[in-house]
Amino acid sequence: MGIEAGKLWKASGYKTWKDYCRSVAGMSRNHAHRMMKAHGLVEQLKMLPRGNIFPQMEAQVRPLLIGVSLRRESLIPQGVGGGVFLV
Repeated sequence: MGIEAGKLWKASGYKTWKDYCRSVAGMSRNHAHRMMKAHGLVEQLKMLPRGNIFPQMEAQVRPLLIGVSLRRESLIPQGVGGGVFLV
């Protein structure tokens, strides 16, 4: 469970997730969500038997996330990670 889902930011004294993102990470709430989704997808890509070159920036992952939302299970071959994306 992540810091947002577990509302761990409240334990740090922040009233909103938006306030936490601005203060701690220096980014907007929307950008924080994009970064978390990008991280999740890169972690999934690491499970694929396709080499070891992965996107290094969120902007490189963004077009892939569009494909994931359209074809979630079809991007992971059978037997790798159970065929389910966690993004």
